[in-house]
Amino acid sequence: MPTKLNFNPATDIPSLSGKVILVTGGTAGLGRETVSSFVAHSAKHVYFTGRSQSSADSLVAELKTKYPASPVTFVQCDLASLASVQQAAKAILAQTDRLDTANLNAGVMALPAALTKDGYEIHFGTNHVGHALLAKLLTPLLEATAAQGADVRLVWNTSLAYQIPGKRGILLDKVKTVQHDISPVMGTWFRYGQSKLANLVYARAYAQHHPSITSVSVHPGVSATGLVTSLGFAQRMFIYATCFNTMISVEECGWNQQWAATAPLGSGERQVESGKYYEPVGVKVVPTGEATSDELAERLWQWTQDELASYTLQYHQFQGSPGSPGSTFVELAGGPALPALGHAIAGSLATAGSKLLVYPIELVTTRLQVQRQLRGPGEAPSAARGANAEYKSFVDGVQKIFKNEGGLAFYTGCTPDVGKGIADSFLFFLAYTFVRQHQLRRDGKKDLSIVQELGVGVAAGSFAKLITTPLQNIITRQQTAVLVAARDPSSATAGSGSDKLTIRDIARQIQSERGLAGFWAGYSASIILTLNPAITFAVENTLKSFLSKSRREKPSPQLTFLLAATSKAIATSLTYPVMLAKSRAQAFTPLPINDSDDTEKDAPQPGAPPSGRGNRKAKKTTKSSVHKLLSLLSAQYAIMLTLRKIYREEGLSGLYSGIEGEVLKGFLSHGLTMMVKEKVHVGVIQLYYLLLRLTRRWPDEAQKVQTKAQAVAAEARERMGNASVTVVEGAKHLAEEGKKAVGV
Repeated sequence: MPTKLNFNPATDIPSLSGKVILVTGGTAGLGRETVSSFVAHSAKHVYFTGRSQSSADSLVAELKTKYPASPVTFVQCDLASLASVQQAAKAILAQTDRLDTANLNAGVMALPAALTKDGYEIHFGTNHVGHALLAKLLTPLLEATAAQGADVRLVWNTSLAYQIPGKRGILLDKVKTVQHDISPVMGTWFRYGQSKLANLVYARAYAQHHPSITSVSVHPGVSATGLVTSLGFAQRMFIYATCFNTMISVEECGWNQQWAATAPLGSGERQVESGKYYEPVGVKVVPTGEATSDELAERLWQWTQDELASYTLQYHQFQGSPGSPGSTFVELAGGPALPALGHAIAGSLATAGSKLLVYPIELVTTRLQVQRQLRGPGEAPSAARGANAEYKSFVDGVQKIFKNEGGLAFYTGCTPDVGKGIADSFLFFLAYTFVRQHQLRRDGKKDLSIVQELGVGVAAGSFAKLITTPLQNIITRQQTAVLVAARDPSSATAGSGSDKLTIRDIARQIQSERGLAGFWAGYSASIILTLNPAITFAVENTLKSFLSKSRREKPSPQLTFLLAATSKAIATSLTYPVMLAKSRAQAFTPLPINDSDDTEKDAPQPGAPPSGRGNRKAKKTTKSSVHKLLSLLSAQYAIMLTLRKIYREEGLSGLYSGIEGEVLKGFLSHGLTMMVKEKVHVGVIQLYYLLLRLTRRWPDEAQKVQTKAQAVAAEARERMGNASVTVVEGAKHLAEEGKKAVGV
């Protein structure tokens, strides 16, 4: 049908003063026309992406001559490379604190069968996946702008070619192939049409998932742009033959997306309604075939979210950003941003804050865990309780500590424990990042499997605990010193006054009792306990599966706390016996375990490196094949023996002595940490920006992204100059050089 060009951009586009706009593919064709039009209507700032630096320089020079007061900035971006898209998003977010409109205009058409650098069919990967990632990374900024009351829009360029795939729709199971099995005559147009169908239905799905943003799809019309003139003879003839009565000029081809970005909102004629599809210019049309399928739209949405899950940017919105109080600012890696070190600091401070709140619970729980093992031979429980050396329950422990030791006693050993908590978080963050990045580089992947993630977590946790276990031994003795002193006032623990024992005093005790290896008592149990976060994660995911989709995707703060705290409590209950064994191993020197009578005798300390003498005696007493196998894992074997001894002497309840306190601590600690971490992180970011401003380093930091983008662009020009490089090879080289330039 003939195109209805009832639109005059000179008079129909209102003033764009105050609006920040992004146009992809702005170096040529209708993208170039759209950039020029927005700049001409006084946009606050127009950003545009593309691959050609020379074409971008030409456009910028032209616009600065015509409109010197209207800022326009080029951002290097190759939509066929997700790494390039991510860097482009970083560059944009680093330079603006708002984004009112994004016109997703760029695209490729009728290319030979090929894959993108990331392994997607070239049309689908460029036209859909690349734009979907850019939209995902910019969505937080778009939503933040909308939250200020602005009219925020996302315009997706599609095409009438969306009809070509017909009932086959989008072959999601084949979009990571070149789809050679498609018709040899129409195959290239099927692949192109499939990507345009994806643009149309994804725009509708985006509107449903992000209601604060107006998301529409537009068919620009058909014109002899570079996409058409660069085709082979047969392909050009196909375009001309099928569109001979509807072709329009390049300038006119940009009008529909300009209209969609600027026309009044509403559901009436010549108004823009979110989720709808428009043909030139401003004509609302109900699409046909698979384009009307909500099931396809949702299936594509979920598939895309899963594919792009590993691509994220750090985003924080707060009031009082540098330079303009009350405005919004974006924080991300690579721009004027908080260094990676700050993320470790923020997480550590959040951990420290929650530890201060729950430390009294931890102290009472630790005493409940070790008190029964402190009993002497033949000692009656009633005698210990009468001497205030044992507690009947968690509540009884709280009451006795407050009555006999005062309120400050609840924080005995708190200072080193908070220091240990900070060190644990900090070391875990550093080790996890290092090991994970090393694994990704070695495997050449963008993400790890669940098993690999679990392995990395255990390795990082083991490293952190290796450093902090000596301090944990000292803390456990500080927490339980009063119980030891109540039984034996003349003991070394009570010698200087249980409430006055220093870290040095306790370190000397451990050295004299157990030697250097004693500082790592309980380390092996700590390694086992590194699985606790993985269990927590698995339980949380299971709990989320019972929620409705809307609550699962955007849970309230209260629900977030409840899910995190409940999952932590369940995980704690499952691993509690190991926690108990660790505390008992660190509290005092156990009696040896004799394998024949289940008494302790020369067994290695749970988690401590076994001595040579212990190994020799263990070998002598090993009589069965099971014992021989367990002797290879002596520390774990000792934990098993300890748990067996507790079970035989104290029953099942003994394995869970003090669990009520540990569950309560885990419930509150994990939930509070999840709730306050972001607030602490924002505080650290604000401090960082303030320091930058005071030291006048802000302009230098802001320049970093531009410098890196220029380096990527220079390397891209060099690669693109080689006409013999294939599409796949060119994308691969560009991504590799870009990674080197930005230090990825």
